Amino acid sequence: MKTKFLFTLALLTGLSYYTTAQQSVLDQFFESHRDDTAFTVVNVSPKMFQMISRIDIEEDENGEISELIKGITGLRILVRDHGDGTKLYEDAFNKISRNGFEELLTVRDKGENIRFMVKEGNSADIIKQLVLLVGGADDFVLLDLTGNINLKTIGKLSKSLDVPGMEHLEKIEKH
Repeated sequence: MKTKFLFTLALLTGLSYYTTAQQSVLDQFFESHRDDTAFTVVNVSPKMFQMISRIDIEEDENGEISELIKGITGLRILVRDHGDGTKLYEDAFNKISRNGFEELLTVRDKGENIRFMVKEGNSADIIKQLVLLVGGADDFVLLDLTGNINLKTIGKLSKSLDVPGMEHLEKIEKH
Protein backbone atom coordinates (compact mmCIF):
# COMPACT_ATOMS: atom_id res chain seq x y z
CA MET A 1 0.00 0.00 0.00
CA LYS A 2 2.80 2.39 0.91
CA THR A 3 4.56 1.56 -2.40
CA LYS A 4 1.38 2.36 -4.37
CA PHE A 5 1.03 5.66 -2.54
CA LEU A 6 4.65 6.64 -3.24
CA PHE A 7 4.32 5.59 -6.89
CA THR A 8 1.12 7.63 -7.28
CA LEU A 9 2.74 10.63 -5.59
CA ALA A 10 5.81 10.37 -7.84
CA LEU A 11 3.58 10.07 -10.93
CA LEU A 12 1.52 13.13 -9.98
CA THR A 13 4.66 15.13 -9.22
CA GLY A 14 6.12 14.14 -12.58
CA LEU A 15 2.93 15.08 -14.44
CA SER A 16 2.83 18.39 -12.61
CA TYR A 17 6.43 19.12 -13.58
CA TYR A 18 5.76 18.04 -17.20
CA THR A 19 2.73 20.33 -17.49
CA THR A 20 4.64 23.26 -15.96
CA ALA A 21 7.57 22.70 -18.33
CA GLN A 22 5.23 22.74 -21.33
CA GLN A 23 3.68 26.04 -20.36
CA SER A 24 7.00 27.55 -19.40
CA VAL A 25 8.29 27.34 -22.99
CA LEU A 26 5.75 29.96 -24.05
CA ASP A 27 6.24 31.90 -20.82
CA GLN A 28 9.99 31.98 -21.40
CA PHE A 29 9.60 33.13 -25.00
CA PHE A 30 7.22 35.94 -24.03
CA GLU A 31 9.39 36.89 -21.06
CA SER A 32 12.57 37.04 -23.14
CA HIS A 33 11.02 39.65 -25.47
CA ARG A 34 8.75 41.51 -23.05
CA ASP A 35 11.08 44.42 -22.39
CA ASP A 36 12.44 44.68 -25.95
CA THR A 37 11.08 47.93 -27.42
CA ALA A 38 11.18 46.43 -30.93
CA PHE A 39 8.14 44.32 -29.92
CA THR A 40 4.54 45.22 -29.25
CA VAL A 41 3.37 43.18 -26.27
CA VAL A 42 -0.29 42.63 -25.41
CA ASN A 43 -1.50 40.77 -22.34
CA VAL A 44 -5.25 40.53 -21.71
CA SER A 45 -6.21 39.19 -18.30
CA PRO A 46 -9.14 36.89 -17.50
CA LYS A 47 -10.82 39.81 -15.71
CA MET A 48 -10.86 41.82 -18.96
CA PHE A 49 -12.56 38.93 -20.79
CA GLN A 50 -15.16 38.74 -17.99
CA MET A 51 -15.88 42.44 -18.48
CA ILE A 52 -16.04 42.12 -22.28
CA SER A 53 -18.48 39.18 -22.05
CA ARG A 54 -20.98 41.46 -20.26
CA ILE A 55 -20.98 44.03 -23.08
CA ASP A 56 -23.49 43.77 -25.94
CA ILE A 57 -21.59 43.07 -29.15
CA GLU A 58 -23.28 44.29 -32.36
CA GLU A 59 -22.01 41.43 -34.54
CA ASP A 60 -23.14 38.81 -31.99
CA GLU A 61 -26.66 38.05 -33.20
CA ASN A 62 -27.00 34.59 -31.64
CA GLY A 63 -24.63 34.98 -28.69
CA GLU A 64 -21.76 32.86 -30.08
CA ILE A 65 -19.11 35.51 -29.53
CA SER A 66 -20.26 36.23 -25.97
CA GLU A 67 -20.13 32.50 -25.15
CA LEU A 68 -16.67 32.20 -26.69
CA ILE A 69 -15.38 35.21 -24.73
CA LYS A 70 -16.77 33.78 -21.46
CA GLY A 71 -14.59 30.71 -21.96
CA ILE A 72 -11.34 32.62 -22.57
CA THR A 73 -8.96 32.86 -19.63
CA GLY A 74 -6.07 34.73 -21.24
CA LEU A 75 -4.59 36.26 -24.35
CA ARG A 76 -0.97 37.17 -24.94
CA ILE A 77 0.38 38.63 -28.15
CA LEU A 78 3.93 39.41 -29.20
CA VAL A 79 4.36 41.40 -32.44
CA ARG A 80 7.41 42.66 -34.28
CA ASP A 81 6.76 44.47 -37.54
CA HIS A 82 10.33 45.00 -38.69
CA GLY A 83 13.44 42.86 -38.70
CA ASP A 84 13.86 39.18 -39.45
CA GLY A 85 10.49 37.67 -38.60
CA THR A 86 11.43 34.36 -40.21
CA LYS A 87 14.21 33.72 -37.69
CA LEU A 88 11.90 34.51 -34.74
CA TYR A 89 9.21 32.30 -36.27
CA GLU A 90 11.58 29.34 -36.61
CA ASP A 91 12.94 29.82 -33.10
CA ALA A 92 9.44 29.97 -31.58
CA PHE A 93 8.17 27.04 -33.67
CA ASN A 94 11.10 24.82 -32.70
CA LYS A 95 10.52 25.51 -29.01
CA ILE A 96 6.73 25.26 -29.03
CA SER A 97 6.25 22.29 -31.35
CA ARG A 98 8.26 20.00 -29.08
CA ASN A 99 6.10 20.74 -26.07
CA GLY A 100 2.76 19.02 -26.44
CA PHE A 101 1.12 21.15 -29.11
CA GLU A 102 -0.61 19.58 -32.08
CA GLU A 103 -0.41 21.34 -35.42
CA LEU A 104 -3.88 22.32 -36.58
CA LEU A 105 -3.22 24.32 -39.74
CA THR A 106 -0.25 25.58 -41.75
CA VAL A 107 -0.56 28.31 -44.37
CA ARG A 108 2.09 29.88 -46.57
CA ASP A 109 0.64 33.11 -47.92
CA LYS A 110 2.49 35.89 -49.75
CA GLY A 111 5.85 35.13 -48.15
CA GLU A 112 4.45 34.59 -44.68
CA ASN A 113 4.39 31.31 -42.78
CA ILE A 114 1.34 30.88 -40.57
CA ARG A 115 0.84 28.01 -38.12
CA PHE A 116 -1.96 27.23 -35.73
CA MET A 117 -1.12 24.81 -32.93
CA VAL A 118 -3.46 23.59 -30.21
CA LYS A 119 -3.77 21.68 -27.00
CA GLU A 120 -7.05 19.81 -27.03
CA GLY A 121 -9.81 20.27 -24.52
CA ASN A 122 -12.63 17.98 -23.46
CA SER A 123 -14.23 17.53 -26.90
CA ALA A 124 -13.31 17.64 -30.57
CA ASP A 125 -14.54 21.22 -31.03
CA ILE A 126 -13.12 22.64 -27.80
CA ILE A 127 -9.46 23.37 -27.24
CA LYS A 128 -7.74 24.64 -24.11
CA GLN A 129 -4.93 26.54 -25.81
CA LEU A 130 -4.43 27.99 -29.27
CA VAL A 131 -1.06 29.27 -30.44
CA LEU A 132 -0.77 31.26 -33.65
CA LEU A 133 2.65 31.84 -35.17
CA VAL A 134 3.24 34.17 -38.10
CA GLY A 135 6.64 34.85 -39.61
CA GLY A 136 7.73 36.67 -42.72
CA ALA A 137 10.66 38.68 -43.96
CA ASP A 138 9.62 41.75 -41.98
CA ASP A 139 7.08 40.62 -39.41
CA PHE A 140 6.48 38.20 -36.57
CA VAL A 141 3.37 37.44 -34.50
CA LEU A 142 2.99 35.03 -31.59
CA LEU A 143 -0.51 34.78 -30.18
CA ASP A 144 -1.37 32.59 -27.20
CA LEU A 145 -5.07 32.17 -26.39
CA THR A 146 -6.12 30.03 -23.40
CA GLY A 147 -9.43 28.83 -22.00
CA ASN A 148 -12.27 26.73 -23.35
CA ILE A 149 -12.17 27.80 -26.97
CA ASN A 150 -14.69 26.66 -29.58
CA LEU A 151 -12.94 26.23 -32.93
CA LYS A 152 -16.20 26.70 -34.82
CA THR A 153 -16.60 30.30 -33.63
CA ILE A 154 -13.00 31.48 -33.10
CA GLY A 155 -12.86 33.35 -36.44
CA LYS A 156 -15.78 35.55 -35.40
CA LEU A 157 -13.80 36.72 -32.39
CA SER A 158 -11.18 38.32 -34.64
CA LYS A 159 -13.83 40.57 -36.18
CA SER A 160 -15.03 41.73 -32.75
CA LEU A 161 -11.67 42.52 -31.14
CA ASP A 162 -9.30 44.99 -32.75
CA VAL A 163 -6.09 43.38 -31.52
CA PRO A 164 -2.92 42.90 -33.62
CA GLY A 165 -2.60 39.38 -35.02
CA MET A 166 -6.23 38.41 -34.40
CA GLU A 167 -7.08 38.81 -38.10
CA HIS A 168 -5.24 35.54 -38.77
CA LEU A 169 -7.85 33.63 -36.74
CA GLU A 170 -10.25 33.96 -39.67
CA LYS A 171 -8.05 31.50 -41.56
CA ILE A 172 -9.23 28.68 -39.27
CA GLU A 173 -12.80 29.10 -40.54
CA LYS A 174 -11.66 29.21 -44.18
CA HIS A 175 -9.77 25.92 -43.90
